[in-house]
Amino acid sequence: MRKKYFAYGSCTNFESFKNTMRNAGCEDKFIICGVGMLDNYRLAFTRCSQNWGGGVLDIIESPGDYVLGVVYEIPEYAVSALDAREGAPKYYKRIDSIKVELGYEQVEVFTYTVVKKDLNEIKPSPAYLDVVYEGMKNRFPSEYVNKYLVDHCKNKFGMCRGRADENRLYHDYGRPETEFIRRNPEFYELLKQMALFFGDDNVKAETVQPTPEMFRLLVKCTEIAARGELDFGHLVPRGMYKRLAGEFKKISGVRVKHVMD
Repeated sequence: MRKKYFAYGSCTNFESFKNTMRNAGCEDKFIICGVGMLDNYRLAFTRCSQNWGGGVLDIIESPGDYVLGVVYEIPEYAVSALDAREGAPKYYKRIDSIKVELGYEQVEVFTYTVVKKDLNEIKPSPAYLDVVYEGMKNRFPSEYVNKYLVDHCKNKFGMCRGRADENRLYHDYGRPETEFIRRNPEFYELLKQMALFFGDDNVKAETVQPTPEMFRLLVKCTEIAARGELDFGHLVPRGMYKRLAGEFKKISGVRVKHVMD
Protein backbone atom coordinates (compact mmCIF):
# COMPACT_ATOMS: atom_id res chain seq x y z
CA MET A 1 0.00 0.00 0.00
CA ARG A 2 1.19 3.54 -0.78
CA LYS A 3 0.49 6.99 0.66
CA LYS A 4 0.90 10.56 -0.55
CA TYR A 5 2.96 12.94 1.58
CA PHE A 6 2.71 16.75 1.37
CA ALA A 7 6.16 18.22 2.13
CA TYR A 8 6.33 21.98 2.65
CA GLY A 9 9.58 22.54 4.58
CA SER A 10 12.98 20.82 4.57
CA CYS A 11 11.56 17.80 2.72
CA THR A 12 11.02 19.99 -0.34
CA ASN A 13 14.78 19.55 -0.67
CA PHE A 14 15.07 16.44 -2.81
CA GLU A 15 18.46 15.30 -1.48
CA SER A 16 17.36 15.73 2.12
CA PHE A 17 14.16 13.77 1.52
CA LYS A 18 16.00 11.08 -0.43
CA ASN A 19 18.36 10.53 2.51
CA THR A 20 15.37 9.80 4.75
CA MET A 21 13.98 7.36 2.21
CA ARG A 22 17.40 5.72 1.88
CA ASN A 23 17.49 5.15 5.64
CA ALA A 24 14.04 3.56 5.36
CA GLY A 25 15.28 1.20 2.64
CA CYS A 26 13.12 2.68 -0.10
CA GLU A 27 15.36 5.16 -1.92
CA ASP A 28 14.12 3.85 -5.27
CA LYS A 29 10.53 3.23 -4.22
CA PHE A 30 9.11 6.75 -4.02
CA ILE A 31 7.90 9.05 -6.76
CA ILE A 32 7.23 12.78 -7.07
CA CYS A 33 3.59 13.34 -8.00
CA GLY A 34 3.95 17.09 -8.40
CA VAL A 35 3.36 20.36 -6.57
CA GLY A 36 0.32 20.48 -4.29
CA MET A 37 -1.45 23.58 -3.04
CA LEU A 38 -3.08 23.98 0.37
CA ASP A 39 -5.31 27.05 0.47
CA ASN A 40 -5.95 29.30 3.48
CA TYR A 41 -2.74 28.34 5.27
CA ARG A 42 0.72 29.91 5.40
CA LEU A 43 4.21 28.95 6.47
CA ALA A 44 5.43 29.91 9.95
CA PHE A 45 8.46 29.05 12.09
CA THR A 46 6.53 27.96 15.20
CA ARG A 47 8.94 25.47 16.76
CA CYS A 48 12.53 25.63 18.00
CA SER A 49 14.52 22.59 16.90
CA GLN A 50 17.63 21.55 18.82
CA ASN A 51 18.83 19.58 15.81
CA TRP A 52 18.70 22.64 13.54
CA GLY A 53 19.55 25.21 16.21
CA GLY A 54 16.58 27.47 15.50
CA GLY A 55 13.06 27.73 14.21
CA VAL A 56 11.58 25.18 11.82
CA LEU A 57 8.57 25.41 9.57
CA ASP A 58 4.96 24.69 10.32
CA ILE A 59 1.66 25.45 8.58
CA ILE A 60 -0.92 27.66 10.29
CA GLU A 61 -4.37 28.77 9.21
CA SER A 62 -4.33 32.08 7.34
CA PRO A 63 -7.31 33.02 5.14
CA GLY A 64 -6.26 34.17 1.68
CA ASP A 65 -2.77 32.68 1.83
CA TYR A 66 -1.60 29.32 0.53
CA VAL A 67 1.15 26.76 1.02
CA LEU A 68 2.89 24.89 -1.78
CA GLY A 69 4.36 21.48 -1.11
CA VAL A 70 5.97 18.63 -2.98
CA VAL A 71 3.61 15.66 -3.11
CA TYR A 72 5.57 12.43 -2.79
CA GLU A 73 4.07 8.96 -3.08
CA ILE A 74 5.83 6.56 -0.72
CA PRO A 75 5.39 3.00 0.57
CA GLU A 76 3.28 2.92 3.71
CA TYR A 77 6.13 1.36 5.69
CA ALA A 78 8.24 4.49 5.03
CA VAL A 79 5.85 6.68 7.03
CA SER A 80 7.58 5.65 10.27
CA ALA A 81 10.85 7.08 8.93
CA LEU A 82 9.15 10.43 8.35
CA ASP A 83 7.61 10.26 11.83
CA ALA A 84 11.10 9.84 13.26
CA ARG A 85 12.48 12.68 11.14
CA GLU A 86 9.72 15.06 12.25
CA GLY A 87 9.71 13.95 15.88
CA ALA A 88 6.12 12.74 15.76
CA PRO A 89 4.05 12.53 17.84
CA LYS A 90 5.96 14.55 20.47
CA TYR A 91 6.93 17.61 18.44
CA TYR A 92 4.88 17.28 15.28
CA LYS A 93 1.44 15.79 14.86
CA ARG A 94 0.82 13.72 11.76
CA ILE A 95 -2.38 14.70 9.97
CA ASP A 96 -3.38 11.55 8.15
CA SER A 97 -6.10 12.98 5.95
CA ILE A 98 -5.97 16.45 4.45
CA LYS A 99 -6.82 17.44 0.89
CA VAL A 100 -4.59 19.53 -1.37
CA GLU A 101 -5.03 20.62 -4.96
CA LEU A 102 -2.77 18.73 -7.35
CA GLY A 103 -3.31 20.12 -10.80
CA TYR A 104 -7.06 20.64 -10.61
CA GLU A 105 -7.71 17.49 -8.62
CA GLN A 106 -8.27 17.32 -4.88
CA VAL A 107 -6.06 14.54 -3.53
CA GLU A 108 -5.81 13.14 -0.03
CA VAL A 109 -2.37 13.42 1.58
CA PHE A 110 -0.78 13.29 4.98
CA THR A 111 1.44 15.98 6.43
CA TYR A 112 2.76 17.27 9.75
CA THR A 113 1.98 20.26 11.95
CA VAL A 114 3.67 21.47 15.15
CA VAL A 115 2.05 20.37 18.42
CA LYS A 116 3.02 23.33 20.65
CA LYS A 117 3.08 26.35 18.39
CA ASP A 118 4.93 29.56 19.20
CA LEU A 119 2.91 31.98 17.09
CA ASN A 120 5.46 34.74 17.68
CA GLU A 121 7.75 32.58 15.54
CA ILE A 122 11.37 31.61 16.10
CA LYS A 123 14.31 32.66 13.95
CA PRO A 124 15.64 29.76 11.85
CA SER A 125 19.31 28.90 11.59
CA PRO A 126 21.08 29.85 8.34
CA ALA A 127 21.69 26.13 7.70
CA TYR A 128 17.99 25.28 7.92
CA LEU A 129 17.01 28.25 5.78
CA ASP A 130 19.52 27.18 3.12
CA VAL A 131 18.14 23.63 2.96
CA VAL A 132 14.56 24.87 2.59
CA TYR A 133 15.50 27.59 0.09
CA GLU A 134 17.43 25.18 -2.13
CA GLY A 135 14.49 22.80 -2.12
CA MET A 136 11.90 25.45 -2.88
CA LYS A 137 13.74 27.43 -5.55
CA ASN A 138 14.07 24.37 -7.80
CA ARG A 139 10.44 23.40 -7.46
CA PHE A 140 8.18 26.40 -6.75
CA PRO A 141 7.50 29.71 -8.52
CA SER A 142 9.92 32.47 -7.48
CA GLU A 143 7.00 34.69 -6.47
CA TYR A 144 6.01 32.16 -3.81
CA VAL A 145 9.57 31.54 -2.57
CA ASN A 146 10.29 35.25 -2.25
CA LYS A 147 7.02 36.18 -0.53
CA TYR A 148 6.58 33.32 1.91
CA LEU A 149 10.22 32.47 2.69
CA VAL A 150 12.78 35.13 1.73
CA ASP A 151 10.79 38.28 2.45
CA HIS A 152 9.14 36.75 5.51
CA CYS A 153 12.52 35.92 7.07
CA LYS A 154 13.84 39.39 6.25
CA ASN A 155 10.84 41.23 7.66
CA LYS A 156 10.34 38.99 10.69
CA PHE A 157 13.91 38.15 11.71
CA GLY A 158 16.14 40.57 9.80
CA MET A 159 17.73 37.69 7.87
CA CYS A 160 19.15 38.65 4.49
CA ARG A 161 18.88 35.97 1.83
CA GLY A 162 19.22 36.33 -1.92
CA ARG A 163 15.87 36.42 -3.65
CA ALA A 164 14.91 33.65 -6.05
CA ASP A 165 15.59 34.83 -9.59
CA GLU A 166 12.73 35.77 -11.85
CA ASN A 167 12.84 34.11 -15.24
CA ARG A 168 13.88 36.54 -17.96
CA LEU A 169 13.01 34.46 -21.00
CA TYR A 170 9.65 36.01 -21.71
CA HIS A 171 9.28 39.76 -22.26
CA ASP A 172 5.72 40.96 -22.78
CA TYR A 173 6.01 43.87 -25.18
CA GLY A 174 2.26 44.24 -25.42
CA ARG A 175 -0.63 41.90 -25.66
CA PRO A 176 -1.16 40.56 -29.20
CA GLU A 177 -4.33 42.03 -30.63
CA THR A 178 -5.54 39.10 -32.69
CA GLU A 179 -9.06 37.74 -32.61
CA PHE A 180 -7.71 34.35 -31.56
CA ILE A 181 -5.99 35.78 -28.46
CA ARG A 182 -9.05 37.84 -27.58
CA ARG A 183 -11.17 34.69 -27.70
CA ASN A 184 -8.63 32.58 -25.78
CA PRO A 185 -7.07 34.84 -23.11
CA GLU A 186 -6.52 32.00 -20.64
CA PHE A 187 -4.70 29.93 -23.25
CA TYR A 188 -2.41 32.87 -24.05
CA GLU A 189 -1.54 33.32 -20.36
CA LEU A 190 -0.94 29.60 -19.94
CA LEU A 191 1.49 29.48 -22.87
CA LYS A 192 3.29 32.52 -21.47
CA GLN A 193 3.72 30.82 -18.09
CA MET A 194 4.95 27.64 -19.76
CA ALA A 195 7.52 29.64 -21.73
CA LEU A 196 8.72 31.13 -18.45
CA PHE A 197 8.92 27.79 -16.70
CA PHE A 198 10.61 25.74 -19.41
CA GLY A 199 12.89 28.48 -20.73
CA ASP A 200 16.57 27.81 -21.34
CA ASP A 201 17.57 30.17 -18.52
CA ASN A 202 15.37 28.44 -15.95
CA VAL A 203 17.07 25.72 -13.91
CA LYS A 204 13.67 24.46 -12.76
CA ALA A 205 13.29 22.69 -16.09
CA GLU A 206 15.97 20.27 -14.94
CA THR A 207 14.06 19.26 -11.83
CA VAL A 208 10.59 18.49 -13.15
CA GLN A 209 9.15 15.52 -15.00
CA PRO A 210 6.64 16.76 -17.60
CA THR A 211 4.35 13.92 -18.59
CA PRO A 212 3.87 12.68 -22.17
CA GLU A 213 0.21 13.66 -21.81
CA MET A 214 1.20 17.25 -21.17
CA PHE A 215 3.30 17.53 -24.30
CA ARG A 216 0.70 15.72 -26.39
CA LEU A 217 -1.86 18.29 -25.28
CA LEU A 218 0.56 21.14 -25.88
CA VAL A 219 1.15 20.02 -29.47
CA LYS A 220 -2.59 19.84 -30.06
CA CYS A 221 -3.13 23.28 -28.55
CA THR A 222 -0.33 24.72 -30.68
CA GLU A 223 -1.91 23.28 -33.81
CA ILE A 224 -5.23 24.81 -32.82
CA ALA A 225 -3.52 28.13 -32.19
CA ALA A 226 -1.95 28.05 -35.65
CA ARG A 227 -5.29 27.31 -37.29
CA GLY A 228 -6.94 29.97 -35.17
CA GLU A 229 -4.50 32.61 -36.38
CA LEU A 230 -5.58 31.80 -39.94
CA ASP A 231 -9.34 31.79 -39.52
CA PHE A 232 -9.59 34.09 -36.47
CA GLY A 233 -12.53 32.11 -35.26
CA HIS A 234 -11.28 29.12 -33.32
CA LEU A 235 -11.99 28.65 -29.64
CA VAL A 236 -9.68 26.26 -27.77
CA PRO A 237 -11.84 23.44 -26.30
CA ARG A 238 -12.30 24.03 -22.57
CA GLY A 239 -11.67 20.41 -21.72
CA MET A 240 -8.34 20.41 -23.53
CA TYR A 241 -7.30 23.67 -21.90
CA LYS A 242 -8.16 22.39 -18.43
CA ARG A 243 -6.21 19.15 -18.89
CA LEU A 244 -3.15 21.04 -20.10
CA ALA A 245 -3.45 23.67 -17.37
CA GLY A 246 -3.90 20.98 -14.73
CA GLU A 247 -0.83 19.07 -15.91
CA PHE A 248 1.26 22.25 -15.90
CA LYS A 249 0.07 23.33 -12.47
CA LYS A 250 0.88 19.91 -11.09
CA ILE A 251 4.55 20.09 -12.04
CA SER A 252 5.15 23.82 -11.55
CA GLY A 253 2.96 25.07 -8.71
CA VAL A 254 2.08 28.06 -10.90
CA ARG A 255 -1.48 29.29 -10.42
CA VAL A 256 -3.23 29.18 -13.78
CA LYS A 257 -6.82 30.19 -14.37
CA HIS A 258 -9.41 27.47 -13.92
CA VAL A 259 -12.19 28.13 -16.42
CA MET A 260 -15.59 26.51 -16.34
CA ASP A 261 -17.27 24.90 -19.34
